[in-house]
Amino acid sequence: MAHPVFWPSKTFFYPIGNTAPICLSQNLALGENANVLLLGCGDPRNILYTLHASGADLPATRNVLLLSLIADEDDSNHSVQLWNIFYHFLLDDNSHALLISQCHKLVKISTSIEAWNASEYSSFLRMRSQFTLAELNRLWAAYAQTAEFSSTRGETFKKKFLGGMRKIAREQDQSVTSGFRSAGPLCMESFSIVSEAHRQYWNTGITSSDPPVSEKASKVNPTFAYATQGEGFVAHYGTAPLPAFHLAPAFASSTPRTPTIAQVYDIARKQFQAWCDTFRSCVRSTGGTTVVLRLVVGDVLAVCHTLHNALSNTSTTAHHCISAWHATSIALDGDDCRSTGVSPSQFNVIDTSNLCDHIGMLNILVAATPLLARTPSATLYTETLLASGQDPTASFNNSLCGDVMTMSALLDIIPLSLASGFSTCSNVHEIIAHHASSDILRANQYHERISWKIPSLLNGDPCKVDIAVDDPDCLARLLFNVYLKMFSHENMGALFQQINISALHDRSRIHYCRRSFSLFVVNLKNRITADWPRTINALLSSIAHDRQLLVGMNFYQELLCHFHMLGIYSEQIFLPNNSLLIANKAQGPFSDWSNVPPVVCVVMEIPADSMHLLDDTSEGGNPFLLAGIRGPNFYNTFASFQAGSGKVVCQGIGGNSRIYLTRESSRQDSTSPVVISFCVPTWMLSIDPRNTSVSIAVQSTPATTMQWAPKLGMEMLVYSARLMDAKSVHVVPPTAVEQSFLSTPPTYVVKDATSTPSDITSIIIDEAGKSIAYVKIRANIVGKAKDDLARVGTEVSVEQARQMGLDLKIGSSFIQKLEAPFPVDASRSKLRVARKSSWVEVLAPPPHAIGTLPGNPFPVVHSTSRTQMMPWNIHSTNLDRLPTLDISKAESIQWMNPHVSLMMSDREVTLRGQGIQGSNALVQVKDSIHALIIGYCDKKASVFGLNRESSGGMDTLIFVTGIRMDPGPHTVVADAFVLPLTEILVQKLGPSLGAIVSTITQSPVSDQETIAWKYLLPALVERCRDWKHKSNCAYIQSGMIPISTQHGENPICDCGKGKVSPSFTRNKQWAAFVPYVTRIAVSPLFAVSYLETIGEHYKDAVREANTGVAQQRPASHAAGSYQCAGCKTSVAEGKALRCSACKNATYCGRECQKSDWKKHKIVCKKLG
Repeated sequence: MAHPVFWPSKTFFYPIGNTAPICLSQNLALGENANVLLLGCGDPRNILYTLHASGADLPATRNVLLLSLIADEDDSNHSVQLWNIFYHFLLDDNSHALLISQCHKLVKISTSIEAWNASEYSSFLRMRSQFTLAELNRLWAAYAQTAEFSSTRGETFKKKFLGGMRKIAREQDQSVTSGFRSAGPLCMESFSIVSEAHRQYWNTGITSSDPPVSEKASKVNPTFAYATQGEGFVAHYGTAPLPAFHLAPAFASSTPRTPTIAQVYDIARKQFQAWCDTFRSCVRSTGGTTVVLRLVVGDVLAVCHTLHNALSNTSTTAHHCISAWHATSIALDGDDCRSTGVSPSQFNVIDTSNLCDHIGMLNILVAATPLLARTPSATLYTETLLASGQDPTASFNNSLCGDVMTMSALLDIIPLSLASGFSTCSNVHEIIAHHASSDILRANQYHERISWKIPSLLNGDPCKVDIAVDDPDCLARLLFNVYLKMFSHENMGALFQQINISALHDRSRIHYCRRSFSLFVVNLKNRITADWPRTINALLSSIAHDRQLLVGMNFYQELLCHFHMLGIYSEQIFLPNNSLLIANKAQGPFSDWSNVPPVVCVVMEIPADSMHLLDDTSEGGNPFLLAGIRGPNFYNTFASFQAGSGKVVCQGIGGNSRIYLTRESSRQDSTSPVVISFCVPTWMLSIDPRNTSVSIAVQSTPATTMQWAPKLGMEMLVYSARLMDAKSVHVVPPTAVEQSFLSTPPTYVVKDATSTPSDITSIIIDEAGKSIAYVKIRANIVGKAKDDLARVGTEVSVEQARQMGLDLKIGSSFIQKLEAPFPVDASRSKLRVARKSSWVEVLAPPPHAIGTLPGNPFPVVHSTSRTQMMPWNIHSTNLDRLPTLDISKAESIQWMNPHVSLMMSDREVTLRGQGIQGSNALVQVKDSIHALIIGYCDKKASVFGLNRESSGGMDTLIFVTGIRMDPGPHTVVADAFVLPLTEILVQKLGPSLGAIVSTITQSPVSDQETIAWKYLLPALVERCRDWKHKSNCAYIQSGMIPISTQHGENPICDCGKGKVSPSFTRNKQWAAFVPYVTRIAVSPLFAVSYLETIGEHYKDAVREANTGVAQQRPASHAAGSYQCAGCKTSVAEGKALRCSACKNATYCGRECQKSDWKKHKIVCKKLG
């Protein structure tokens, strides 16, 4: 497998999502078909909400059952029963009868692909593999048979189920608080209600506290009773209905009266019903279904690599097994093509849930990025749920195992918020909870959702340049630094330098094995031209001489083996006719082999009782395992292996032998042997075969050592057998020709990047191998410009053209367009001019400042066909589907100002406090957005004017018609209309403008901010438009978005003019403006928590609320400065000394700190 293998003693079933649904199509262009790949999808909420909000491949058994019920619904009672089946642990008789009836129906039509294709559900539910359908059939049958249990069997089943449910309910305290985040900006208002609802749900098993309803719910819901663990209560302890809904509308206008739990559930039910109605209309459409869901069961990374293989060579399998403990290969052999053609293997939306927390961010990006369609709108989503208290900035960098910009450039996928420095999706509520210091209010996790896009497509068309690295030594150092971070859990020296709970926890989580690193290298080799033999030689030399990773050399042979099998590099020992391969041939496992390959597959059968010793998880989690080969003078470990349960059957002899499993059973079968297989270099089995052994052991981490070393010994050996023990160990040749479940290595797409020197853009890596210093673009100059360049006096310069482009200027007339593979900064570029040789080299660095997309910071991009346009870094929204907030009572929207204010980072707050925000256009735009939203909420104004301070006066009018809740991104949106004031328009609308002038709230803007708004307005139009651009659109005709950034000129096209909502026409004073305004959606531009700190000043307020002691920085002092607790003078934040104990009191110097100690020590402990 491409990630480490663990013994699955404890597995979790997530039947209900624990975060609010998001609109999966929010980064696609209007009218663009969504090909969505959902990886690790626990329930269908995102699919249902996406269809509803925009107005999609899925997981398994429970979801297909539920979606089929939605499609069948035909009355209101059915709707209530649907809710019960989705969310209740215990069911009433009618709901249970409906569920069992549907299971019988599905079992009958899922006996074969042919039978399924003939069913009514095949038009929108299709199977990508026969194994998937067989698994669904097996579990549906298990659900159905519970209704036929004898009374004794039924009582036992129910007792076991209720026992598991009540055990979790007893063990839960106030630690399960994750549901609050589904209320977004209203998280603190929702906290107590959501927590109490969670407690009640687990005590009753239903979403009602009404005793009569509870009494009727007496039957076990079997969809919560069966999963990979077998039979029993299998739901995760965090399971609850409310987190899977948008809870903000329930609390947004409820104060001062807090809603009851029943009222919150009513709002959730209404959302559920609306989503179901939309789904049903889609699949029942008279023009044919508008949604098709394709399912495949399998390990996420294995499925991705299989899909990539299918994309590259149309093969239905790549010999990846279904999971680490299921030795059947994934085969895309389902008959789901029908008359519509081949199923998609590339997707414009890929959602990975929070899988990166479990299998590693780098594994996810390497496996999923090749499946992302090469279109500007294509987006990949990742989520992380960090433990509370972790630094989001450091955690994100560590998750990528390298500098974020550098890794993004290498992988050709970049976080939108990294490139932009802002996000229109909020996690302000996470920041609030993160800073809350009360045990009751503190969140256990910190949630971060990140959108990724292909940077080389930012200009709209695929970047035509290939990438090269000129210096193989620098590339090797960069790869080695990534290697060290991927396997940092093996660096015990770093642990001993700073031993704490967090460090111990981090080193007990293992995401990567040497195959993971090898696949990362293959990914780079596929797209980067370099001197790869020299690079790999230098890399292997660094690894061989490394002394940081304590057991790194134990995995060295595994690394070499994967490098060889993936075609990266082959050491001498893997070359043909190597004498080591046949050393001691007569004594070893190759005595009757006519041809000995350099790599063989070792298969070991392990007695069940040896492995099931690991079932005890009372003291920890699932232990990671290692296979090993031990000889008299060597010990090599292998973290990547395949496993299964059953009996080994060997067919053939010698080099023609093949291995199969018979009676393959589930891992829970405690009587079947466990079988593992892994590829090894042949030479190590030939040195001294009689004294060589094969083993499996627990991988050493701080957690496993504490739990298992006392029981298994310091080596934590689980089982070992002699290499020549024919009953336990088999050595067979790996084969990719005849499928052999345990000895057929998986295949990956491997190619070499090929380019000619004239079309290569080079990456220059710094000497330390940490980051990209420059992009080097060579332009060969021809024609008249060549003669101009040859003249010594001819000026050569470079300017920013687009985010990914540069304009090379030679003389006064010649301009050559240069393309870069990721954002670069022309202002800090260097030039190398060869006048005689007629070429110019541009050395352009990545942007150095946070959130400074060079050129247009809010780009709107064309699709490759030039027919569609979409904002690149601002999510789209369907305004008419968003709930409008009631702002009539000021007390009901007290949460609004903190929410909007926290779009500023601490750095930006400091800039504002020091009065130097004029140096940052983004900060100025944020100020104006804050004034617009809060000004409207305070009922001060609904018309806002951007008034250019230097000259020219009013540039743009914005008419606000309402504030809407945007629940998916957890924020608010001003539903507004924009009127760019051109000279002609001012003359035409003079009297009408005069009539409303007294109602206009003027927002003074600098020249810099005026230009920023010109860039922003087209994006705000595109994000919410529900109309098509005309064939003569000014964007298309001019090839420019915006059309102009000059004061008094219109930056947007005319295609959306006059398309107003009833809320605009209701204001009679605005009637004259109807033909000229265009609808926009204005929302806060939030700072990014993994780039810079946010909300430290909010933390002060929380600390004061919880301790009764205020942070010693009075309101009269600017944000970013503090008052010295001793002499009361103002101290800049960067120069202030803090009390080392409580980190709260600040001082101008040591003398003041010393003199204040007598006073401060009284409150110091309380503050800390």
